[in-house]
Formats: sequence, C-alpha cells, structure tokens
Amino acid sequence: MIRNAILSDIEQVAKIHKSQFPDHYLGIFSIGLIRRFYMEFYNNSQIIFLICSDDKEVKGFVVSGDTEIINCCTSLFVKKNKWLCGWQILIHPSSWINSLKKFFSLHKKEGKYYALLSIAVDTKYQGKGVAMELFNSFEETVKKHTNRYVLSVRPFNVRAINFYRKMGMIEFEHEGDLNRYFYKNI
Repeated sequence: MIRNAILSDIEQVAKIHKSQFPDHYLGIFSIGLIRRFYMEFYNNSQIIFLICSDDKEVKGFVVSGDTEIINCCTSLFVKKNKWLCGWQILIHPSSWINSLKKFFSLHKKEGKYYALLSIAVDTKYQGKGVAMELFNSFEETVKKHTNRYVLSVRPFNVRAINFYRKMGMIEFEHEGDLNRYFYKNI
C-alpha cells in the first residue's frame, strides 16, 4: 500500500536510509540525525513524502519536491541541529570536505525545478516490485506540480541507474559533477 508518510514512519525511514545509503553523505551519520533530517521534509506540506507499507512496517519511501523547498528544508534542518551536525561532522573526518561542499551548495542559487531527493527500499523487500510501485505513485503525485523532474545517482550505483532507465528516464550531463543525472518529462 502506498500512502503519505505519517510521523511514526520517520524512524523506519531513517533506518532504511542508513542501510541503503551507508556511503552517501547523510548515511554516515547516526539514525537519530537522519531522522531529524527527514522530519523537516515530513513537516513541510509542499514536499511529496510517500511510503510503501503493510500494517506493520515501512517497506520503502520516496521524497521529492521543488528544489527551493528541498533547500529550505535542508537549511532549516542544519539551523535546528547545528550542534549535533557539527559534532557528527567532527567525529567523521571522511565527511569534512563533503560538509563544506554541502554548506556552500545550500547558498547557491540554482534553477527552480522538481527533484526526486530519495527513493529507497528496505533490503528484505528489494526485487519485489516495491521500488516500481513507489516510483509510479510518485509520478502520479508529481504530475500535479510539474511536467518534468530530475534526480541524481552515484555513478557506481548500477542497480539504480538500470532501474531509472527501465522507468523511462533519460540521462544528461551536469557540469562539474561526477554524479549521473536523469530527467523525465511526464
């Protein structure tokens, strides 16, 4: 079943994020900090935050929105959690350079567009159509806001790249970034 996120989902969302993105920037931090990150998105009514679940647990999630709103939520998260963020950055030296890049990117003006921020499925539900179900529901919801959206993928995430291609997304180059970028007109 696909539905909008509810407050009690956020802990499971953080755990799924931590397990599925351990090498991504946010994934190296504590589940508590990741939970606080997703709370800012949950608390913003302009964000698309969908959950795939049964009655007991979250199987996967997708978060999307206008990039200006995403940056606003991220900035608010940093402001509210500056000491905890600072501490976790300090104890994770591997995050120092990325933290500086993230800080400056929050203050950089980009074009206004919709972006798929995160989509993740719990390991035990992978390969069972959950990602496709989430993706299709996301597209139905995002159509109310825009006719085009983008996302980025780490270049070594071959499974995700193949999934996005299968879902009809088109790859494009983005200057100065090593990630792979995709867009889709809907």
